[in-house]
Amino acid sequence: MSSNSNYCYSSPYFVIDHDLQLIIEVLRGSYDLRKLSALRRIEMNHPKYNKGYDILTDLRSASLDINAQDILKYNFQMESITFEFQKNKMAILTDSPKETALSFMLLNKIKRDEYSGGVFSTEEGATNWLGYNQPVHREKITEFIFNLKNLSTEELQSF
Repeated sequence: MSSNSNYCYSSPYFVIDHDLQLIIEVLRGSYDLRKLSALRRIEMNHPKYNKGYDILTDLRSASLDINAQDILKYNFQMESITFEFQKNKMAILTDSPKETALSFMLLNKIKRDEYSGGVFSTEEGATNWLGYNQPVHREKITEFIFNLKNLSTEELQSF
């Protein structure tokens, strides 16, 4: 994968785009809450991470190995949901009824005054809600998602 001054493929699951001020996460496989929290800490410790950026999380190739009780019991670490002073947005993209319901519950659990979240079934819906209405922005986001979804096993292991 590549990086330059405008964006950085930072791991096998996220890219930071400085032009869009957006972090795009593409999850593949099964995730429990501890794994989700660990991935967020990795992301937040990245040198190019910016707490002021919005987040687009694509769960369409992932399954959440959690249930409602897990969400209610889980103690989210404050560092994983602390944002800058501006209002941040998090859009979750999913095509599964289970992941949709769990995403709404997760967003409700971590909701704060300076944070808002939404769950979407289409990239267009998510990008419009995040404010990326121009075709060039949507094309760029779609390309990032495609690239992250299509990493080979060797590329995944190289991170």
